[in-house]
Amino acid sequence: MSTLDDEEEVAERGGRGGAVAAADAVAFHLINMRSFSKEDLDQINSWRRPEQRFVMFNLESPVHLGDWRNWSLLADFFNWTMTYREDSDVYCPYGEVAELEDDELG
Repeated sequence: MSTLDDEEEVAERGGRGGAVAAADAVAFHLINMRSFSKEDLDQINSWRRPEQRFVMFNLESPVHLGDWRNWSLLADFFNWTMTYREDSDVYCPYGEVAELEDDELG
């Protein structure tokens, strides 16, 4: 049974004609997808418009995702990446260290 069979959960996630259907791009926080099955991903893909982009969002190193054996399920699911890595499609740094000028020192 798909975890997306519950109508309330589908509505909460914005599927089937909701916010997901109207968006140009949908960001999925990778850590929250660990419980998704192949059936869940297929169902989400069925709501997807051809021009819509799915974005993999993650600010942590893959090491911090734990023991997740379902990486192969995500093959060809995402169009773009949004991570701390500078080679991501959307660069989203996790904090930053910058040198202060002398006049900025208190």
